[in-house]
Amino acid sequence: MTSASHPVFAYGSNLDPQRLGDRAPDWDGTSQRAYLPEHELRFHKRSERYRVAANVVPHPTRSVWGAVVDLSDRDLIRMDGFEGCDRDPPGYYRRLVKVKLGDRGWQDVFIYTANPIWIVEGRLPAPDYVQHVLRGARWHDLPSAYIGHLESTSVADITSERL
Repeated sequence: MTSASHPVFAYGSNLDPQRLGDRAPDWDGTSQRAYLPEHELRFHKRSERYRVAANVVPHPTRSVWGAVVDLSDRDLIRMDGFEGCDRDPPGYYRRLVKVKLGDRGWQDVFIYTANPIWIVEGRLPAPDYVQHVLRGARWHDLPSAYIGHLESTSVADITSERL
């Protein structure tokens, strides 16, 4: 019996290939660079470990870059657990969106978006969380301008180990 393949758009710390591999051990390491138009990346989803984590929200003129990865049935269920989809109330919801694969057209993918009750404004992410995002952005060869934007992210003057 073979497992189905589920395309997931990684845009936050799941871009980090080591983190993604730990969370999705069936993942074969391949990905496709893509972007989600009319959205922006925000660090405002409350996180016990990292103060705040990444989320995407609608924005009329911006785009969020990331990578489409194919997850097995088992890994999709595991990822739902890591993203808190199974909690009450959920941390993130898994939903279907369309992303642009450069000049290769559009693809329907799953994406994790924060439950609005977990949104907090005015908190900066932990530096090590942003490093996960940057490591992944570089590994997936996201556009240099987008990486530069990530590099300019303000971070809290702490590490998550001290939280």
